Amino acid sequence: MTATPKVKSAVSPVAPSTVSPAKTTPSPQGTVELSHWQNDIEYSPACAKLDVTISNRSDVAIGSVTVFSKGENAKESEIALPPHTFSAGIPAFEEREFSLKICDERMAKNQYGPSAIPTRITWEWMRQ
Repeated sequence: MTATPKVKSAVSPVAPSTVSPAKTTPSPQGTVELSHWQNDIEYSPACAKLDVTISNRSDVAIGSVTVFSKGENAKESEIALPPHTFSAGIPAFEEREFSLKICDERMAKNQYGPSAIPTRITWEWMRQ
């Protein structure tokens, strides 16, 4: 009689799951600035015309910009005016000029203006 050795079934170890690292988008390098502005106080009683130049000194295009501004009365009291968001489409390392019409009913009542003085800007990068 020939004996056949019993072979224990080999249990293959579970292969470790492989997870691909999430693709990261590089952070934009550089700055975005309001490089120039001019206010046209003769525009209308309730609206100020604000000409701004936005400089994109970064390596990513800018999709939209929001300009925050303030008004001042004769006593130099300040009040925040409504923010103005617009599509900018500024390529990397370029600048563009925009004419904004910033309106607020308080200007028509001659409480503040019509003048708009930019205080800060925010922006969104253009999606690629």
